[in-house]
Amino acid sequence: MRDLLGKFELLKELSEEGRERLGEFLEEQRLDAGRTLFRTHDEAEEMFLVAEGQVRLDFGGAPIGLLGSGDVLGAASVVVIGKRECCAVAETPVRLLTLSRESYLRLRLDLPQVALALQEGVLRDLANVVRTWLPELGRGAP
Repeated sequence: MRDLLGKFELLKELSEEGRERLGEFLEEQRLDAGRTLFRTHDEAEEMFLVAEGQVRLDFGGAPIGLLGSGDVLGAASVVVIGKRECCAVAETPVRLLTLSRESYLRLRLDLPQVALALQEGVLRDLANVVRTWLPELGRGAP
């Protein structure tokens, strides 16, 4: 499990032991092509690590992205309560590793160092998204 988790950029700061211990809190999920993982406005209660396959993201009925092995969906949902902003559909058969908010809260109690490293990874990814989109957002300002 730790080798598989080592492929995720979000988890790069975790030690091998930390990845192994995190694996104890993850559940495997498989979806056939065409199956919906979540819909816009669903309660965001878990983070998904794409282990195999591709997941298409749709917004307003239009495709906005394609995620594959090593990508993460909904990382912020384990630390922030909210709704899904888009729809996720399995483009191909997909294998996911899922961390629910409940499991994350148990992780914080049982392995606070691992939970902190995960939380820092989530914040790092969010900061990168903001940095990427900030120039685009600035173009729309008066």
